[in-house]
Formats: sequence, structure tokens, C-alpha cells
Amino acid sequence: MKYQPLIVDSDYRVLAVTPERKHLLWLVEGECDCQLVLGVHELSKEDLADLLAHPWNWSYKPSSMQNNLVKSPNDNVKERSLMLQNKLWAYYDVLTIINYARVRVSPVVNQQDLVYLEKERQARQVRFGITDDCQMVRDYADFANCTLTQAAEQILFKAELARDTYANTERLRMEYLRDLRKCNTLDEIKQLKDKMFRESWLNVLL
Repeated sequence: MKYQPLIVDSDYRVLAVTPERKHLLWLVEGECDCQLVLGVHELSKEDLADLLAHPWNWSYKPSSMQNNLVKSPNDNVKERSLMLQNKLWAYYDVLTIINYARVRVSPVVNQQDLVYLEKERQARQVRFGITDDCQMVRDYADFANCTLTQAAEQILFKAELARDTYANTERLRMEYLRDLRKCNTLDEIKQLKDKMFRESWLNVLL
């Protein structure tokens, strides 16, 4: 058996499909008359491809615990399905834009963000003349071949840049997702995506 997160309407027509449940949760929160369910199936590769490409061709059987996906083409929900699928793809675009913008300041090592916080704390102590608990700042100064004070100021400068990046990208993330929820037509989604990509390269990545 394979499992597939789905969004269905009140008649259990499949409207949207994605491998990751958390993304469908965002989508279903902004839609009325929809719910998130788990499709269970043993579909062939051809049928699975059709489910992913044309979800409106499928129905969900809530009374069945296995093989609860049935192919039953119905173009009455095609327009809404296309709208939700396009919103989902635009949602992925928002995540991609924000991730690219944060790549310079996002930790790549597990729990490195905690290390940066401790290093910043020690650097602030050095700024105020407290130097008895600042091993990370001393190590930084040794590797950067600079004084302890210079090392502390460099650490604090980098921390401020990171905070600015997170603040700016969080504002844009909330703005784009808010506007995406308001889209009611495919053209509105396209216009928003054009705006996102235009603004992201000019404002986020610089």
C-alpha cells in the first residue's frame, strides 16, 4: 500500500495532491468546503501519474481504509482543482524565494544557530569590557588574526546582518502568502508570481 495526502471537497472529489502533508495544510486552511485526507492505494504508475497531473479525475472513498481512490472523471471541479494546484505551486515558489534569500545566514550545521547566539552573547560581553567568559571570541580573534575587540565587533556586525535578513524575508513571506490566499483566478496567481520574482531579485537577494 502507498499513501498520498489529498485535499477533497464535500463530495469527496480530489482537488489537490502533493507528497508533503504540511503544504496541503497551508492550502486547506484558506479554503472553505475542503478537508485534508490520506489516500491509500495500489495504483499503477500510469494511474498515479494521472492522479498527480489530473486530480479532478479522482474521488475519495471515506468508508474504505484501503484502496480508497477511485477514478471517476468529472470536469465540474476541474477549474477549482487547477486553482488550488496553481496556488500550491506558487506556495512552493514563495518558499524557494525565501530559502534562497536566507541561504547566506542560515546555519548549515546542526544547532549552529545556538552556537551563533552564544558567540554573540560573548561578543556583547567583550564590548562592555567583560573578557573572562569569551572563549569563542578569543578563537575568532586567533583565526581572524585580529584583536579581541575587533573580533567582537565583527561577530556583532554579522549577527545584525543576519537579523536584518530574517526580518526582511519574514515580512516578504507573510506578504506573499497573504496575497496568495486572496487570489481567486489563475491570472491573479500569475501576476503575484511575476511580482514575487521581480521583487525578490531586486530587494531580497541584494
